Amino acid sequence: MQKQTFASAYRLNPLDSVEDLLIANDWVYKRLTNEELVLSIAGRSCDYNLCFTWNETASLLKMSCEIEDEIPEGKMGEAILVAGELSQNLSLGYLAVDHHQKKVVHHYSLLAGDDDKILDRSYLADVVENILRDCEENFTLIKYFMNKDVCRSDKKLISLLIMPTEGHA
Repeated sequence: MQKQTFASAYRLNPLDSVEDLLIANDWVYKRLTNEELVLSIAGRSCDYNLCFTWNETASLLKMSCEIEDEIPEGKMGEAILVAGELSQNLSLGYLAVDHHQKKVVHHYSLLAGDDDKILDRSYLADVVENILRDCEENFTLIKYFMNKDVCRSDKKLISLLIMPTEGHA
């Protein structure tokens, strides 16, 4: 097995490519460690907190996009139900509820392969764009259901409201 130098091992960290992407978009971020990077982005409806975590041992880049709005008191059941239903229609990843932060979070992971696609800035830009689009498209429904008593009312309403549609009205 060929021994890697420190410089070449460092360049294989996909957070370097994420940083390049963020700099190109003039987004302010914090590189907390060699394995973690965070930033906040203003969306149309709310703000999002993005976190990128690199696990070199597993060759896994984890991305999370936390929806800034907190789940109202007593609405955790609705949040879990809605996140599960909405996850079925996402282009990438899944939605989950962070019980400690009381927020809905979009999760997605990329496994590093032989082709090093995970290091490609344009590929990472597409992934981030898809995640943010999924959050923007679903925020209105999440907010709507946070103000309804879905768990005690007709759960079929959720399925109807989140059904994918074609075209625009």
